[in-house]
Amino acid sequence: MRMLINRNIPYRQRQQLTQEVIEVMTLKSYMVLDGLTSIGLISIFYLYFRGIL
Repeated sequence: MRMLINRNIPYRQRQQLTQEVIEVMTLKSYMVLDGLTSIGLISIFYLYFRGIL
């Protein structure tokens, strides 16, 4: 990470880069959470219907 952020890159540009990285990370984590939630719901519904039938 320290290799990526060089001294010669201007401060504002570096800040923007960090912001973009943070945004991408949060987006990815939200997608993962969304996926886990849908998997959980599907498994619950599956077990529920299996229990009824």
